[in-house]
Amino acid sequence: LEQARARLQSARASANIGAFLPNITAGSDVQYNRLVKGTATLNPIGAGSTEKNTGYYNAKVDASWEIPIYGQAQDTLDRKRAGIAFAEADLEYVRLSIRAEAIRLYADMRRRQNAYAKRQAIEAAQQQIVKYQNIKHGAGLIDDKEKFAAARAHLTSHQETRLALASLSTSQFKIATYVGIAEIT
Repeated sequence: LEQARARLQSARASANIGAFLPNITAGSDVQYNRLVKGTATLNPIGAGSTEKNTGYYNAKVDASWEIPIYGQAQDTLDRKRAGIAFAEADLEYVRLSIRAEAIRLYADMRRRQNAYAKRQAIEAAQQQIVKYQNIKHGAGLIDDKEKFAAARAHLTSHQETRLALASLSTSQFKIATYVGIAEIT
């Protein structure tokens, strides 16, 4: 989400048309010359000349402007606006993706809660069956095999209930991590 926001800010920041504004430059030159009374070795052309000072100063201002005769400015503006629209759509897509994933995780967690509740009910029923089988076994109505089968079915349902609880806990951890909270109540 932060990356999508940064892309949008970048697109908005680059949406200027500074390239089509005048480019103004200013500059100056200064030159100073001093010729002294010289000899043939120092000043062979002006031997015997008198001392002379000269100065030169130049100031200039240049302005250049690319005239958008063929629609370059409008084309650039259109591309920049399209970039902003794309970045806005991308940000909205990211927001919707985050919401959709949170909803998916929540639905998964609710499904696992229901599965855990059903497993608890099955385990409670299996535990009741074990009690009845123990009573029947004590009365001599069933043999050991049936009593142990009921106990085995209860242990299996107990294990499945624990697995459902672990699955629910994993689902709760995922949604808590995704939305940035400590735990799901």
